[in-house]
Amino acid sequence: MSSYFQLDGSLYCKPHFDQKFKELGGVSRMPSKNKSNEGAKTPSKLASKLSSMFSGTQDKCAVCHKTVYPLEKVTVEGEFYHNQCFRCAQGGCKLTPSNYAALDGNLFCKPHFAQLFKEKDRIELSIDPGTWEPMDEDMVSLDPIEFHSEEEPYKNRIDSYQRKTGLTEAIQTGIGQLDSINLVAVVVIVYGVWMSSQHDGCHKSLTLPVIGLGSIIFLISIIGFMGALKNNSILLLMYLLLLCLVLVGILVFTVLVFIVTNNASGHNVAGLRYKEYQLQDYGSWFIKKLNNTHNWKHLRSCFVKAEVCNSLPKRYKTLRQYKLANLTPIEASCCRPPSQCGYPAVNASYYDLSFHPVSSNKDCKLYKNLKSIKCYSCDSCK
Repeated sequence: MSSYFQLDGSLYCKPHFDQKFKELGGVSRMPSKNKSNEGAKTPSKLASKLSSMFSGTQDKCAVCHKTVYPLEKVTVEGEFYHNQCFRCAQGGCKLTPSNYAALDGNLFCKPHFAQLFKEKDRIELSIDPGTWEPMDEDMVSLDPIEFHSEEEPYKNRIDSYQRKTGLTEAIQTGIGQLDSINLVAVVVIVYGVWMSSQHDGCHKSLTLPVIGLGSIIFLISIIGFMGALKNNSILLLMYLLLLCLVLVGILVFTVLVFIVTNNASGHNVAGLRYKEYQLQDYGSWFIKKLNNTHNWKHLRSCFVKAEVCNSLPKRYKTLRQYKLANLTPIEASCCRPPSQCGYPAVNASYYDLSFHPVSSNKDCKLYKNLKSIKCYSCDSCK
């Protein structure tokens, strides 16, 4: 039983087998038995690979502690999870290996992690307690935000730091906006100081309101700046309240001006491109203020010093140009008599007053051709 060979269903003794098949390369054909064994083994290897993808393994899910199969496995930092178990513990959001945060065995998405833990808590949690050592001396950077040490724009570096750390609140934002408000306040104050240095009373009368407004805006911006810099919620709340009060005050003032001047939209005059205005179109409170002798005397002196009417002869050389001109409300009301008076115009700065006025309007008698008088005392100018 031990001295025979079998090939293709035929039996041979060893001497005849060697004699017959040595010349034909019988030795090379002998491994046919082994080849058949290898062929039998190939399907088993494929079967083992496929079965390993669905059969039980030693890997357990860190959340549900059940077996994790390769097709549903998520591996993060040496821990295994099912695809369905790899979710945010706070909101159930589906996580990815590149967008998650872990704390005490709990998984969080980055938005919920930022909501649950303050910036300081997250920084402390990210520090390895075994590496913490107190410093004996204070270290102050001469260029803490590295304006000059890097060629990359500051905004790009801020975005890069936020992406790396995941701490969007680690860098205080809004300080640039507060600085712009601060700059506006400084400009207003400087303008008020400039007006106070002028010799005429027209500019000086506005000095106190302008400087006061600039000082208030400057104070509010300083409060907001310190609140943002120190992350002080009380200062930030004060800043918001004061800013709201200023905005409400400006809104109320705008509404009052609109109410007072809404009815005085002007009257069209045939043949003229501009409108004429009448004092009785305004409210009684406004008329009372303008008819106050002290108030109007001061305003009238400002018109005279500003020489608002002196530019008309320079701009309109001929009478035709003057009649076709589109005058401003001040020029139409303070530099010429009302059209209903009937005075003929000689040029842009002179009217023939020898004609008897055709209207009983008192402004017709108040108008004079003198540069210092004109119609500055007329109701139309007021």
